[in-house]
Amino acid sequence: MKNNQNLVSFSPEKGVYLYFADSKMTDIIDIDVEPGIRSIVLSGPNANRNRLSRNVKLRNIFKQFPDVEELVIQEDIMDIDISNFMFPNVRNVDSNNPYFLSCQYLVRLIVVNKILKNVFCIKPDEQIQPLYDINIIDDYAFEGCQLASFFNNDTSFNTIHTINHHAFDGSSFFDIPSKNGLKRVGNIVFGVDDDAEEIEFPEDAKCVLPTDIDYKNVKRAVIRNIKNVNEINKLPETIVVADTEFSKNNMFGIYRYLNTTNVSCIEASPSSGFVSKDGILYSGDMSCLILCPIEKTGDIIVPEGVTCINDFAFYGTGIDSVTFPSSLKSIRKEAFRQSKIRKIDFGPGIEKIGGYASNIFADCHNLTHVEFPPQVTDIGHSAFFNCRSLKSVIMHEGISTIGRRAFDWCEKLKNVTLPKSIKYAGELSFSCVQELRTPHLFSGLPYAFLSDISVSPVKKLIVGDNEFIVPASLSYKTLYRLNQQCSSGYFCKSDLHDLYYGAISTELKQDTAYYIYKQSPGADAKLEKYLRRCAKQIALRYIKENKDDEFAEFIGFKLLSKAAIKQLLQAANEADKPSIVAYLLTQTQDKPSSKFTL
Repeated sequence: MKNNQNLVSFSPEKGVYLYFADSKMTDIIDIDVEPGIRSIVLSGPNANRNRLSRNVKLRNIFKQFPDVEELVIQEDIMDIDISNFMFPNVRNVDSNNPYFLSCQYLVRLIVVNKILKNVFCIKPDEQIQPLYDINIIDDYAFEGCQLASFFNNDTSFNTIHTINHHAFDGSSFFDIPSKNGLKRVGNIVFGVDDDAEEIEFPEDAKCVLPTDIDYKNVKRAVIRNIKNVNEINKLPETIVVADTEFSKNNMFGIYRYLNTTNVSCIEASPSSGFVSKDGILYSGDMSCLILCPIEKTGDIIVPEGVTCINDFAFYGTGIDSVTFPSSLKSIRKEAFRQSKIRKIDFGPGIEKIGGYASNIFADCHNLTHVEFPPQVTDIGHSAFFNCRSLKSVIMHEGISTIGRRAFDWCEKLKNVTLPKSIKYAGELSFSCVQELRTPHLFSGLPYAFLSDISVSPVKKLIVGDNEFIVPASLSYKTLYRLNQQCSSGYFCKSDLHDLYYGAISTELKQDTAYYIYKQSPGADAKLEKYLRRCAKQIALRYIKENKDDEFAEFIGFKLLSKAAIKQLLQAANEADKPSIVAYLLTQTQDKPSSKFTL
């Protein structure tokens, strides 16, 4: 490779030759070391001026240098990727780089993690340094290692949370007898017995699995003491909950560790205190639905007698629909978040859909329609947040409170009718709704429907028999004033018509005034006077934004003076808008000047 014309050679010391991919000298892609060299330096020229500028990419270079016993890492090295076999006898890393440790192994520091990258083919019965404070075991870190007792005490793996692909390939660890179907050192599981159909994870301490673990013939996995499991990246299709400690843990942690992409059935051992029905986990008395496996699909009918759906119970699942029993009283936080649910039958029992920061059906992108039964009185915070396919919401009499951001980011939900029972709606609960119909004013209405951030067009508010065009975004001061009036249950029609003065931007103020004017031209002298003052600005904006139809409609209301029309003629001609020029010429009695051309 060193004879390749595209490579650039550099020798940091006598007998060592590094080869770079190009003249920029950023990637070391080949190396030669003369026999007898015991220490090599990894660096490039001008190391101090090029700090953290180079990567060592030697994993696929099949060379071996058995005489080398030390690696010296200089400040310009960003990352190192080598095989254990290239330097099988390195037993010391001397680092002048804050991102690598000086120790027996190659350990890289990134953010708060210590990453074990290479152990350099440790030989049987060799004396080694204790392995403390390692957080990640990297790809092929133990490849070829013959020291089966590497993890010789409990403290050596307390901090490990991730084991990457093939971390133990070709190592003596695979010669260790399996226990409960697992090959492990301490509670670090690195392999599965080829003949095992059922495995049981350790119950005495935490367990870390490689990301590429192969379960082969395994059909069931028994889980005990789940609070101590640090990371399980995948599991067999069926898992068995065998410990009551399961219920005492944070439910999101249980979802994270157990509800992985391939689990379709959860069972419960008789001694666990849980019950399994149709692959779904329930409390022992069947009063609470604990967890549905993520690969569960189809229509779910929750059995009669269940009173609550637990936190994260259906999080991310593939179910199509759910039917709740009359006994159901509560659905806890994020219970159906990110699921593929399409249809919900709330049943006759449930009265509240979530509470504070509930996010119960948040991010359910397949949900298109929701109808709340009459007994429902409260819809919790962010209950349907970011349900981007939701088009229709039906609320019967009974609903009094709608939580903050309950329907926020539901971009296809354009029209909502509120019942007479409504008393309060939280901030941004109807942020994307373009037309809100309410029988009366109530506390929180302006904050629920409008905003102090300019992100939406003009909206329509229908209060009883009165229709109002209002800016989607108002200044905070205006929102506060309006909310005070709504809380008192009274404001006059002119109060809302004058809201365009409180719009958060000049353009929004102009657009709102124009929309109001179009509803009843000439009915509001104050409004018409304002529009005549800014008519030229509006028309110029339509020209700039290529809104020809809107421009023609606006000119038709004759809000512009002849002088303003002449100015628009010049602007349209300069912007090369012949159709607009032609239209404007029909609006004036003046003969066209030679400078105006179609």
